[in-house]
Amino acid sequence: MQRDFINNMTHEFKTPLTSIQLSSDFLSKQPAIQHDERLQRYTELIRSQYQRLNTQVEKLLNIARLESSEFKLKSDEINMHELIDEVVDSKAAEAGIRGRVFNRLYNAKHTIIKGDRNHLGGVVSNLIDNAVKYSPVEMPIDVMTSDTNGKLVVTILDHGIGISPAHQKHLFKKFYRVPSGNVHDIKGFGLGLHYVKKILQMHKGDIAVDSELGKGSRFSFNLPLKT
Repeated sequence: MQRDFINNMTHEFKTPLTSIQLSSDFLSKQPAIQHDERLQRYTELIRSQYQRLNTQVEKLLNIARLESSEFKLKSDEINMHELIDEVVDSKAAEAGIRGRVFNRLYNAKHTIIKGDRNHLGGVVSNLIDNAVKYSPVEMPIDVMTSDTNGKLVVTILDHGIGISPAHQKHLFKKFYRVPSGNVHDIKGFGLGLHYVKKILQMHKGDIAVDSELGKGSRFSFNLPLKT
């Protein structure tokens, strides 16, 4: 019942969200908007909030899909450097993220894996979203790759608030969020990392976190290279 409710609810949100996106894109191209700084700010706010809400809806949809008995992964050949570039370029263009520096430090010599392009893109997207949310805007985010022992390793490193050891072991549980007292400036459902872990396990991969309070977090995941 919970799964069906989430599935139905999120699908109901998709139609108005699409309308908001199309309308805001149309508005942003109008001369009256482009020549009025105040109206430009309002239009940008609409687009920013659309992106934020759409991201949360997509996370709920992905969890509902994962728990469906009909869920199946595709198995395509994927160049992970190309996929990471697509995700980072898309994120860097989003309202509220523009101006953030992403350092791409690609050291992997072998980058072809077999898997589901859409869901592996979702893995990278979720990890970058977290790095952006939990680190100051002036601090860069490093996206690194390496390959060893037949596996591709992808690392997302931020220089943000970090996570205490007591909470790190719970990060990948569904609905788990690191407690922040009565402060609710960091939004989310606690589903992103649960989704990431599940997708990687389905691809015979894994993920680990190394973090220190006040110094940032390093999330590293691995995937078997195509043989």
